[in-house]
Amino acid sequence: MAESAVSFLVEKLAMLVEKEVKLLKGVHGEFQLIRNEFERMKAFLASAESSQEEDPELKVWVKQVIEVAYDTEDILDGFMLKLARDHGHGFTGYLRKIKSSIQNLKACHHISSKIADIKSRQSESASTGSTSWHDLREDAFLVEEGELVGIDEPREEIIKWLVDGEPGLEVVSILGMGGLGKTTLAGRVYDNQQVKAYFQSHAWINVSQSYKIEDILRDMIVQLHREFQQPIPQGIEIMRSTSLKQIVKAFLQQKRYIIILDDVWDKEGIDGIKNAMPNSNFCSLILITNRIAHIAMVSSNEPKIYTCKPLSSKDSWSLFYKKAFRGKTCPPYLEQESLCRQILKKCEGLPLAIMALGGLLFAKDVQEWEMISHSLAAELESNDMMQNFKKILSLSYSDLHYNLKSCFMYLGVFPEDCVIKCARLIRLWIAEGFVKEREGMTQEGVAQRYLKELVNRSLVQIAETTSDGRIKRCRIHDLMRESILSKLGDINFVSFTSEQKVELHERVRRFFSLRRTQVRIIPRSIGKLQNLETLDLKHTLVSELPTEITKLKKLQYLLVYNYAEITPSQPFSFITGFLAPQGIGALASLQKLCFVKAGGSRSKNTMQELGELCQLRRLGITYLKKDDAKGLCHSVEKMTKLRSLAVNAQSVSEVIDLDFLSSPPLLLRHLYIRGCLRKLPNWLPLLNNLARVSLEWSRLKSSPLIPLQNLPNLMELDLANAFDGEILVFGDRGFPKLKKMVLTNLENLRFVSMNGQAVPCLQSLSICKCRHLDWQSLLVVIRGLTLLTYIRFDEMPEEFALAFYLYSSNKMMREGVLQQCCEDVMERNPKVHFVWWEEDHWEWYDLNSYCYNLIKRRVMSRDEVLPEVS
Repeated sequence: MAESAVSFLVEKLAMLVEKEVKLLKGVHGEFQLIRNEFERMKAFLASAESSQEEDPELKVWVKQVIEVAYDTEDILDGFMLKLARDHGHGFTGYLRKIKSSIQNLKACHHISSKIADIKSRQSESASTGSTSWHDLREDAFLVEEGELVGIDEPREEIIKWLVDGEPGLEVVSILGMGGLGKTTLAGRVYDNQQVKAYFQSHAWINVSQSYKIEDILRDMIVQLHREFQQPIPQGIEIMRSTSLKQIVKAFLQQKRYIIILDDVWDKEGIDGIKNAMPNSNFCSLILITNRIAHIAMVSSNEPKIYTCKPLSSKDSWSLFYKKAFRGKTCPPYLEQESLCRQILKKCEGLPLAIMALGGLLFAKDVQEWEMISHSLAAELESNDMMQNFKKILSLSYSDLHYNLKSCFMYLGVFPEDCVIKCARLIRLWIAEGFVKEREGMTQEGVAQRYLKELVNRSLVQIAETTSDGRIKRCRIHDLMRESILSKLGDINFVSFTSEQKVELHERVRRFFSLRRTQVRIIPRSIGKLQNLETLDLKHTLVSELPTEITKLKKLQYLLVYNYAEITPSQPFSFITGFLAPQGIGALASLQKLCFVKAGGSRSKNTMQELGELCQLRRLGITYLKKDDAKGLCHSVEKMTKLRSLAVNAQSVSEVIDLDFLSSPPLLLRHLYIRGCLRKLPNWLPLLNNLARVSLEWSRLKSSPLIPLQNLPNLMELDLANAFDGEILVFGDRGFPKLKKMVLTNLENLRFVSMNGQAVPCLQSLSICKCRHLDWQSLLVVIRGLTLLTYIRFDEMPEEFALAFYLYSSNKMMREGVLQQCCEDVMERNPKVHFVWWEEDHWEWYDLNSYCYNLIKRRVMSRDEVLPEVS
């Protein structure tokens, strides 16, 4: 975090020193000296920051560096604003310039003196080195058997892997974040009598982050020889790794052995030890515990990986009860206040956290419980019992590259229990300067790799993924967040989300957001934010941007839209956008632009100017008219990097022709078209990278499935008011990767059928307001979808729903093949829901008998008589 703050400051100082302005000589010299000092600090911080947890003095020094960096930045911001200000002309203006420069010179001297105060600490901290702390992993063997919960089932599963192994050397991994009990689980497996009897030789090696392969091999040699009461080979203290490996290999050559490698952090550690192990016909094994998923995956050609899971609510309470009350009953006042449950919720099933907090709360009164519940960050920082738990969590953090540390620490600004949109998180990382481009990779690509690395290290949890497996939403463990907050101290991130009008100034660096505010007008002073990369005005009332926006040459993300109320006259154009100013094509760095509003006097020019935005990856257009379609198509042809395109017509009756696009962007992954089409664009079947297609209000006369079914990577298909025909046919081998399909408001649809083997990967099917759809034809199709796990029907006739119940009165209608189809589908036990809107809420029904009777009552209580579903 400190390194990131200093890096940004060094960039700013370099820009100011090299800027062609007439500075007073003393000010220019001071800035150059300050820049040099921070360059030295930056180099030192890259290696020192990971050691500050074990060195209190170094920790103080790092905090001082951060404070001085932010103080310096504030002074620079003020100085640059004064440079840009008009001081007037003549003698008076000259005096004002001198006064301003003298004030800044004093400020620079003040910063220089603060730097001098902390410089001496740098050399002292560098020479001191880090102090070691007690390795808590050894305590795993000291936990009493009676204190363990939820360990029996995983222990038995791993033991079965060990004793039922194939001939040769195998690797088994226990994977999970710090505090999940990996070492405890491995210890109970290692000490199991069946394991002891099956293997002839045994050794337990603590690897940790700062290992030396020679020390590990020496430790292994000592353990193996002592187990057989054999003398330790002489001279191993001075032997190199090659000689040590030969001793290990010779000793284990004719034995069945098990080696535990606890807390492995890199592949080199595993490989170095595997090279010393004989791979004979005996069933031998290496068992590793680690926190990083890809390390577990590369540990063997066919690795067996047990992923540790958090304790269940029942087991969590059982463990907490044992530690917090030590055999006594829970006091009524704690039970009534639900304090136990509140505190336990923060632990999220982490055994180490539950034990640490339970031990901390033992024998304390209700006021102390409440205080600890509301100030966990402070407890993590100051309480001795919680310090050890914090150090366990910090091991994962300390192992991160400094760029990843900044990204991880930033998660602390999100509120408790927050599920974070990954796309927004990535934009914020980029805006704060944590992510730099690499050769062949965009900033966004690098940021996505950072996020995946944090997930692999179990520092971030996946909350939701896209259909193609990418992380869509994530969250951070509550106690991990508290640990971050204890590290952050007084660090403040720039955030602008006030509902009031905000005065724009140079302090806003790269990111500016007024999301979900009542702002209507963006002032012309927005053009002064020359470093702005993201302007987020989603869910505001802004409908137009000033021409000054075109001065922001670094702008990459321009998001200006809201969702308008759907009315009978506008049943689908619910996305409002903004009228683009003249010259929008000058924003050559733009990567995301949503949503540009077509129409108006400049519409044709706007569509043409969009063609200059060749870096665009996502484009959204709304209120498109027939006359603007040709210009838009010609511009899109130039956007070779485009990944996502959304086009919304002006009205239901507006027919948009997109066939003018003769050379489509072949990297396109997401396509959303809302508006009337005479036919599907002829270029659509050429887009082999398409993963998601949404067609709304297209009113196609011919089936859209025919041109879409051969797209090799299509995973999601949404058809809403998109087809006016009566039959949808899924062709043989069509839609090879489709996982999710939604059919909405296909008013004339009566039958669906499948030729051969189609849609083999479909997992989710939703059908809404297709009121004439024949349930029998659908049932036959569903029978062939063997991976289908979720089915949802919205606003369908009740008789249609009743036909899916096995004990329905419609059973006679399902005799023969249909009855067998229904039984086959229900045997696979997919989740099936029927949903209807009731006054002011949605009513949900599943396939149990209670819901069946409720739906029957709905039918019987209707005044009108609906025709039977045939």
